[in-house]
Amino acid sequence: MDEPEKQAIAYKLCSLPDRWISTQVMIEFGNIAHKKMKKEWSEIAVALLEIRQNFQVLNTTDDMILRASLLAECYRISWFDSLIVMAGLESGSSIIYSEDLNDSQVFEGQLKVVNPFKK
Repeated sequence: MDEPEKQAIAYKLCSLPDRWISTQVMIEFGNIAHKKMKKEWSEIAVALLEIRQNFQVLNTTDDMILRASLLAECYRISWFDSLIVMAGLESGSSIIYSEDLNDSQVFEGQLKVVNPFKK
């Protein structure tokens, strides 16, 4: 799937109701935007403000960090992915959209992974 097609799908997902984003995802966005996309920090700040205005933001707590370490071990996923999964669980979400996690995997009997780019 090419990038314009992925972007169109991502924009459609961003228009769904009851959207959550974790601080972990926002941190990763800032890092990628700066390092790979060569964006200035001022541009990144504007984008982060827009994200904050359009999503419910779930702040990662120290308890979530501890519980995420157990998720990482139990499900054999990366540390950073476990933080994102923990945020999804904490928000009460039933679906997490990700191309990095295993499509259709279910965490804790509650949170199902959907790869929106899978054909």
